[in-house]
Amino acid sequence: MVSFLCALPPAFRSQWSSHLTNLSRPDSETTLITLMFPLGLPMDGHGPPHPLPEEGYHELLDARWQMVMSEEVPLEWRRRRGGKGEERLAVWRDGFEVSSASI
Repeated sequence: MVSFLCALPPAFRSQWSSHLTNLSRPDSETTLITLMFPLGLPMDGHGPPHPLPEEGYHELLDARWQMVMSEEVPLEWRRRRGGKGEERLAVWRDGFEVSSASI
């Protein structure tokens, strides 16, 4: 499934999080990969329709998912079109028993 969280109105974000959780079986080792962008922009209405900071992803996902990796996207891999802002690639695992060494 591909979704652009910054395109969803904030009122739908908790539904997005619930939907991702429902796609994962409770006893599985599901991996979720997020490309978080654009980050570091002012929240003044410029940029994508509904920007959010990295903390917003944690607020939505930390109840069920554990971020096991997060790193800045190299400049040569970044979007060449669209708005400005930082980009981070994050890997999340379902549950809290997984360590980052097991990626």
